[in-house]
Amino acid sequence: MISQQSQEPDAGNSAIRPRALVLQTGFVGDAVIASALFAPLYEAGYETYAMVTPACLPLICNHPALAGVIADDKRQSRRGLRGLMDMAAMLRHLGFALALSPHRSHRTSLLLWMAGIPRRIGFASSPLPFLYTQRVVVEPGEHQLQRNRRLLAAAGIQSPSFAMSLCMRTQAQAQAHEMLRGLGRPLIGVAPGSAWATKRWPPEKYAATLQRLAADYPAAGIVLLGGPQEREAAARIAAICRRPLRDLSGKTSLEQLCAVIQCLDLLICNDSAPVHIAGAYGVATLVIFLATHPRFGFGPVAQPFRIAQVDLPCRPCSPHGGARCPLSHFDCARSLEPATVADLARELLQGARQS
Repeated sequence: MISQQSQEPDAGNSAIRPRALVLQTGFVGDAVIASALFAPLYEAGYETYAMVTPACLPLICNHPALAGVIADDKRQSRRGLRGLMDMAAMLRHLGFALALSPHRSHRTSLLLWMAGIPRRIGFASSPLPFLYTQRVVVEPGEHQLQRNRRLLAAAGIQSPSFAMSLCMRTQAQAQAHEMLRGLGRPLIGVAPGSAWATKRWPPEKYAATLQRLAADYPAAGIVLLGGPQEREAAARIAAICRRPLRDLSGKTSLEQLCAVIQCLDLLICNDSAPVHIAGAYGVATLVIFLATHPRFGFGPVAQPFRIAQVDLPCRPCSPHGGARCPLSHFDCARSLEPATVADLARELLQGARQS
């Protein structure tokens, strides 16, 4: 599937500009971070395309620096060897001169090699790294945004302004404003979800945090955010909080969610995709780290932020989280108190008030 800004592309050898591909078929947050690569490639003279999963299409399909977006449905219609071969044939037809791969997987390395793209730049830590023509070594603890910038540098592209960017349609922005109509300021968003259970702070603790903030900010608007899988947590927060709030969990598309986050004065969330969406808009963000840790390179970086976490000898226990605590106590969540999180939130809100 190819979504484009203009007409269907012809083979790359007839393009006026050489074609470049950014391949990131990871999670939503990964695609947001990869968006920083688009404008520098365009400004360097490339006709730039991005490849993402179908779920991530709404994030980037309207980006002005992209000539088109390719959806790789690697878990459904493009799964397996047949799907890999079909996708490689498509890329070969499009005639890319350069590919940058922030995504690290066996499939990604194979796909770019099978497509015959002359310059294939990926990370030295990728599976099958010998399939890349250039391999980039990253520093321990470096943020993924800066790792991606190293891919650009390996391609000979220096970008003085390197930043994530999302461009939602005007319609989505209008819908977001309608969803938030009547809410006061400061506008505080809470995203209590994560794909991994050991990255989710309990709803009861989120509710206690909001109750503390309400004492200092009685006019604040509070909005609960997330997909259908966050409805239960959001309902629990609303039931405990006992103050007016707006529950949008499961009621927004991804595009609308981005537009809502853009309107916030503060986002409070777990280590999850909303962190990076907020970063693309410069929205102040308080991130709760439990099983994971910012040193893995996926914390907030492009916005005013605070980190809420407790130091324990057992954490981090995973670079991405898990279904349960390996030691069965989940102390990283139990030991983090709402009072601590509320204090950090006040610091960010005070900074927003002074700016």
